[in-house]
Amino acid sequence: MKRVCTAWSLASLLALLASGCQRDSHSYLTLSLEVETANSKTLGKDAILPGAVLHTRDTLALKLAVDKPAYIYVVSFPEATGPVVVTTGHEAQPLKPGELLRLPEEPLAFELKPPVGNETFFVAATSQRIDGDICRLWEFSCPATRRATGSATRGGNDPPPATTAPPPPPPPPKGLSGQTRDGIVQSVTTNRKVMARSDQSGIARIRFPYLQIP
Repeated sequence: MKRVCTAWSLASLLALLASGCQRDSHSYLTLSLEVETANSKTLGKDAILPGAVLHTRDTLALKLAVDKPAYIYVVSFPEATGPVVVTTGHEAQPLKPGELLRLPEEPLAFELKPPVGNETFFVAATSQRIDGDICRLWEFSCPATRRATGSATRGGNDPPPATTAPPPPPPPPKGLSGQTRDGIVQSVTTNRKVMARSDQSGIARIRFPYLQIP
């Protein structure tokens, strides 16, 4: 008989796969992400793909949707300064199917600022609320004091990194689709949306890397 798990603390979520638990097939959810950028010189807007090269002062906005009610968690990780938990407004109140979550809200946007280098957005959706350090979902830790609201700029205005910086996330794999080195399964659609289906632990995760240059 298939073992169906109902425990949803962060520790139990991380232990589900190791324990052999499986989620009921009806509980799987799909997370979609579109990253829209505005060029600082031309002001033109466009959806970008993972691995895009952007310039300092370009702006970003995340557009998220789910096919089942889900709590949304986002971490911004510039390798030069370390991870920052982004407030989504849906850590305690689930995002509903048919709703589009834009981070930050119109007309604001995340502005890229120095230092330049590799940066990654980590996005997760789960049908149950998660308490604790959400960065553990990607096997690194987030300093509790490093948080940003959806209206905050990215980069130079962030708080200074912790004295002992966490190790950077593993390098992104080659290609745009399939399973990454940290086990995240995602794909890119023809309209430049990144899609991810929840795994057996009930979490849908997307990893969106890009490069900031001057």
